[in-house]
Amino acid sequence: MSDEPQNPRLNFKRWKIKDWRIVFAVVLTFIWLVGWTTVALVVGWDSFWRTELVSLGGLEGLFAPMAFLWLVVGLFVQQKELSVNTAVLEQSNLQAAEQTRVLATTELRARQSAFFQIRDNIFRSTGTLLGYMITTTLGPQGKGKYKEKEIEEIWKNHGAGEFDRFSLMILADDLATEELLFANATNRSWTEDVVRNFRNLLRLANDCDDENRTISKSVTQSSLGYVYLKILPLLKVPSAWAMFDEEPTVQYSSEDVDVTGTWKSISETGAPEETFTVVLEQDSAKEVKGVVITSDYELDMHYGAVDGNRLFLSFMMMGLVSVTTAWVDRDLMRGTVQSREGLVLAFEARRISNRSK
Repeated sequence: MSDEPQNPRLNFKRWKIKDWRIVFAVVLTFIWLVGWTTVALVVGWDSFWRTELVSLGGLEGLFAPMAFLWLVVGLFVQQKELSVNTAVLEQSNLQAAEQTRVLATTELRARQSAFFQIRDNIFRSTGTLLGYMITTTLGPQGKGKYKEKEIEEIWKNHGAGEFDRFSLMILADDLATEELLFANATNRSWTEDVVRNFRNLLRLANDCDDENRTISKSVTQSSLGYVYLKILPLLKVPSAWAMFDEEPTVQYSSEDVDVTGTWKSISETGAPEETFTVVLEQDSAKEVKGVVITSDYELDMHYGAVDGNRLFLSFMMMGLVSVTTAWVDRDLMRGTVQSREGLVLAFEARRISNRSK
């Protein structure tokens, strides 16, 4: 550290010139003042002040060039400051957008982590239900298809965390049949629980999925997912109503609606490829048949039924079932379509004709 005293008034390094235009204006103003002062000194101050100001353009005319100069300089400086502020604001917006993205990513990962815990719990509970069905129906106390040691071994693996053992058993031995799933009221109730739980799991997967649908695929491509797909073609009344979700804005009505006619979906964007038409015909037994028409294909109905203001439809496509559940209010239909890939999509449709043909 230097021992020499420093005079802050002479510390020119502290002077920071932000804009060359200001320096230029200061120099020019100084020259202007020096010039007029020189003129005054040459002619004498008395003569200078006695000179008619009109001949000089008045005091306003004397200082007008400098006023205009500083006005222009001020505009340029202000423009520069605005540019700097705009750049800072844009940088702040970028930082805010990045923070929002990070928060969204963190929140998504948290939901995904919670989802995997829920998924494991549902896999465990549904595996238990399937195990109960196999044990009571096909075990030693049932039809005797499996011996007690076989059942005990699978239950042991299930208890150790291999929750897909009974699902794999159903797939390997082709057990997804009405004789097992709907053998009695208890089995039917368990099957409905499996359907309901898996459908809720699909919805949770869709809510926290990524752009590659990795989460949904981990569900639909599991052994339980394939069992679920085998159950869908077997769903008929009354078990079909297990596919319905609780809808707080719609109340169930026991008065049966008549869905006969042609229904056209309502597209939010109006794009033709996002719309479909359903032609339905309802019989006296409250069963429904018909066809769904899109821009790419036409599908015959696999099964359909009406209960009050509820409508259940299933369509077969490439060996897999697509299920539609809807609430009907006169000529308006609201519900969901579950695609073959496991997506659950909401839709609305209006009846455009009361004829089925």
